[in-house]
Amino acid sequence: MLLGCDSVGQHLAYQSETPSTVVIGSTFPINVSYPDCEYFNIVDLGMHDRVYDPIRILPDEYTSRKNENIMYMSPEIQTYVVDTVLGKNLENN
Repeated sequence: MLLGCDSVGQHLAYQSETPSTVVIGSTFPINVSYPDCEYFNIVDLGMHDRVYDPIRILPDEYTSRKNENIMYMSPEIQTYVVDTVLGKNLENN
């Protein structure tokens, strides 16, 4: 079992078919994760607040600031993530 974020760890877990819970924030799940994978749970902390932020030559300060706190995990979100790892939030599959 892997609990991680959008990183190389999730790609290794996918390749080795390891059940995983992946927590993402400012990145878009379709671009970095495996949303249709039966052994991955995606917890998308930015689903309602994320602003698209493409790689730019000149950074867009508003967009960067808008996305910087998306990965903040309140106690309720922490409980949700733990429950997801334990299989209690199966609607995320």
